[in-house]
Amino acid sequence: SGRLAQPFVYARSSIVAPDDAPAAGMARHGDVAPDFAAERVGASRERFARLRDVLGDGFVLLLAGFPDATAARAAAVRASRLSCPIRVRVVSLDADRALRDVTVLRADPDAVAPYAAAGPRAWLIRPDGHVAGSLSLASAADVDRVPELAALAIGAGRPATTPRPRRAARPTTRTVPVRPGGD
Repeated sequence: SGRLAQPFVYARSSIVAPDDAPAAGMARHGDVAPDFAAERVGASRERFARLRDVLGDGFVLLLAGFPDATAARAAAVRASRLSCPIRVRVVSLDADRALRDVTVLRADPDAVAPYAAAGPRAWLIRPDGHVAGSLSLASAADVDRVPELAALAIGAGRPATTPRPRRAARPTTRTVPVRPGGD
């Protein structure tokens, strides 16, 4: 295949959201996030050539697949105001102008198809570049579920497990062998 190594897939990890039967060609939870060429929108000193240039400093919430820029801006602004258990950088692919506290990227629509093919969706990408999970954003209020996804990604959102019964305590008295004929 020309590769020296194959990246690990975290598909069955407890810190990766279950994959809800993604469409063919879409990014998969637990896989390395598909990279694409991108350009930052707005006046900024930060220059990006690829999605991977945004990754590494913390979690990234990638918003993609919106039918128009107005809906994309509304979702991005709402996401940037959420209180998450981890620091999350909000990145929008569909907003048409710079937004406060949001990184807006412009990219070729075919290149971002793994994120945008199923309509409006929020993708949480870990600092190591793996997809931690995604949420369908059928309505603007669906963005409010992002903190739950972030909590799962750091292990704080796992369902409570039934505690295992404790073992009976061992006796604290100690038996000392007695040697015959000794004091």
